[in-house]
Amino acid sequence: MIWWTRQQLRSKNPLTRQDAIQRLMEESGDEAWEEILPFFKDESAGVRRTVAQLLGRVADNRVQLPLLGALRDTDPAVRESALHALRSIANQDAVETLVAALRDESVAVRGLAAHLLKQIGWEPADSTQKALSLVALGKIDHAASLGGAAIEPLTGVLKSGMYYQRRAAVEALSKIGDPRVLKPLLASLKDEDGQVRAAVANAVGELGDKRAVEPLLAAIRDANREVRAQCADALGKLGDSKAFQPIIGLLKDPHWEVRAAAVRALGRFRSVDALNPLAEMLQDRDREVCEAAATALEQLGDKRAMEPLIMALLNEQDTVRQAAKRVLTKLDRDWAKSEAALRAVPRLKAALNDKEYGVRQSAADVLAQISDVRAEAPSVTKLADGASARKQAAFESLLEMLDEDDRDVRQASIEALGRLRDGRASERLVKKLADPDRWVRRAAARALQELMWEPITHEEKALWQGMRDAGLI
Repeated sequence: MIWWTRQQLRSKNPLTRQDAIQRLMEESGDEAWEEILPFFKDESAGVRRTVAQLLGRVADNRVQLPLLGALRDTDPAVRESALHALRSIANQDAVETLVAALRDESVAVRGLAAHLLKQIGWEPADSTQKALSLVALGKIDHAASLGGAAIEPLTGVLKSGMYYQRRAAVEALSKIGDPRVLKPLLASLKDEDGQVRAAVANAVGELGDKRAVEPLLAAIRDANREVRAQCADALGKLGDSKAFQPIIGLLKDPHWEVRAAAVRALGRFRSVDALNPLAEMLQDRDREVCEAAATALEQLGDKRAMEPLIMALLNEQDTVRQAAKRVLTKLDRDWAKSEAALRAVPRLKAALNDKEYGVRQSAADVLAQISDVRAEAPSVTKLADGASARKQAAFESLLEMLDEDDRDVRQASIEALGRLRDGRASERLVKKLADPDRWVRRAAARALQELMWEPITHEEKALWQGMRDAGLI
């Protein structure tokens, strides 16, 4: 039936031709390989691929030449099949063609060619060939150490590698330190993978080349939040004034990572125009953004940031309060005695009625730090000036909090009054020795000790002895 098989080789159906080629090799054996060679020019890539695969089974070195010719095929799958077929017969005569295949647009073809070259003992003639081979073998980091010679093969990976290979190529290119890497990197800002685009934005920011500003400004509207964040960070490092307003726009981004990156970028500009936007971000709903805003305001070094930083001391998150306190101390070691602190007192007092316990407690603590009231009560004349009036208001607010239903608030106000060491609080603090909560009673006892108070009446002595018996003092 071999005559019928040969008839089917002329079929218009490529699948029929493929089947006929396979049966011909089965029916006629290896000697039929020359008969199927013309089909390397078949219009169907599937047929050409079948020919390459079948030639790989032929134990005849003469098939090497047509297989090497197949490496010029327009279809990458045919080229891959040809390389697979060459594994059992490739020799030194194949080197030139295989070296050329290291530049193939297909990452799979490049890899197969590199492995074949290694198999036949080939050694690169120069750094360019070495870089091509390393990249094709997946040793991208090693290739970067060759410098400019690696730019071409790494650019090839950016165009056709798998997403993880493209990310690795971006990182490798950024390490080369050659201005020629910028062009292929910027082209990859349009890569289909968001992580690759983000890696590119980070890389060009590190390069510090201002030619990247415009492409980054276009990418700052990317649908991927990581890309937007990395673009903001890169633009902050580049410091071009054109990026200032677009970065301000990112402060309203729905994702905290983007807002935090925008805040960090604004801090790098060290512009007075960033003061108010950054101050507003101290009240962001996300902890990381608030902390970044405090650090950015530290970079500005503008004392006008002190009042919003004082209000940030009310934040529920301890790390935010710590960051705000650190920056305040950096701006003014005596911030609690500053005009900014006094201006904040009315808002701090209002915060004593906040629905959140943490805010109320923090407000009490900050008011205690701001109030510079000592043991002796100031006269009416001394209270006449605004600063003293505000201090007095803070002291009175703490006294009011002693009657709060929330035991944590009572305890916080007692501790704050103890730190103030104002003897006028003694009478109210003595009453707290009988508070229903054990920890409030202990706080009252310790505050009274701070005030150097001594019991006088029989009732006071009994309360004090009771505290001692209970081990609270």
